[in-house]
Amino acid sequence: MALPCPAAAQPVVKPALLVTTDALTNVAGGLAHGGDVLTKIDASLSFDGYRSGARGWTGHVSVQHVSGRFSDRFVGDAQVVSNIEATGALRLFEGWVGYAASDRLTFKAGLIDLNSEFDQQEAGKLFLNASHGIGADFSQTGENGPSIFPTAAGAVFVRYATGNWTVRLGAFDGVAGSPTHPRRTVASFPGRRGGLLIGEVARAIGRGHGQIGVWTYTSRFDHLDKASRSRRGNHGGYALLQQRILDFSDERGIDLWVRAGAANPKINTIAVYAGGGMVADLKLVRLGIGVAHARTGRTARMLTPLERAETSTELTAAFRLNDHVHVQPELQWIVNPSWRQDLGDAVVLGLRVILSSFDT
Repeated sequence: MALPCPAAAQPVVKPALLVTTDALTNVAGGLAHGGDVLTKIDASLSFDGYRSGARGWTGHVSVQHVSGRFSDRFVGDAQVVSNIEATGALRLFEGWVGYAASDRLTFKAGLIDLNSEFDQQEAGKLFLNASHGIGADFSQTGENGPSIFPTAAGAVFVRYATGNWTVRLGAFDGVAGSPTHPRRTVASFPGRRGGLLIGEVARAIGRGHGQIGVWTYTSRFDHLDKASRSRRGNHGGYALLQQRILDFSDERGIDLWVRAGAANPKINTIAVYAGGGMVADLKLVRLGIGVAHARTGRTARMLTPLERAETSTELTAAFRLNDHVHVQPELQWIVNPSWRQDLGDAVVLGLRVILSSFDT
């Protein structure tokens, strides 16, 4: 009798396609009334070496195409209404190779999305506002932002897990992509243009987890007031706590989270960020409310008349129509867009549609 080859002998390269579309309109305040349609197409290949005899080895490559502009045309907010908004282009985003030396110790090297490993807010992934993906205190930093969407940087990464504890360490190139050519992908080894060093400790706590992270750039940065010559010191940190407060089943319930972070106010406009919210995962719909609050530092306010904080409040409801289609109407209210005193509070109505080749 002929027997099928074991699954472990079959090489696995898994393709995936994810299309995210946001239809957004600003109906009050901000820069102007009106709207646009934003689209992100993400095509990826993932390799699992375990099934091909290369046990422990993994790999991933993704190409993204983005189009549409909204915040900088209609709202003027600093935190950005949609987390898929970026300069329109077709880009290689990630491309890395990983190795699991054991169940506890793993490594990665290549073009790595920093936010895929650090400063992750699982409940916050439901929301559109970019600050619920990575805090605005961190995303504002660097010459061209840290290694996050839409431009990843060369990096090396290590993770060690034991019991309830996980430690993550990363070294990223200090400049993500090319500041002068935003559509260009730059694969530069960490440290060639300075470095971004980051460490995070996470611990499982009850039915949730907590995280503490610190980061620093090795390059010199000018102070906002230009009074001090370029110097090192662009650093900061963040803390996050997420907790399930009510279970409906093994998979569904209500989660709360809160995140706070800070960055050097002499170098960065946002000195302190605080955010959080609640997500209720029901049978037919996921409901969420999230708040993102970005406060300016004293130096920034001394240079330009600014309000103290920009605050976004988001209400959203995500409906899973089937395994591959996800529809999400939502509302955002942005107070003091970009801290500007001449802009009224903005009210944004939106609809997100996700089509995927895998279960949403």
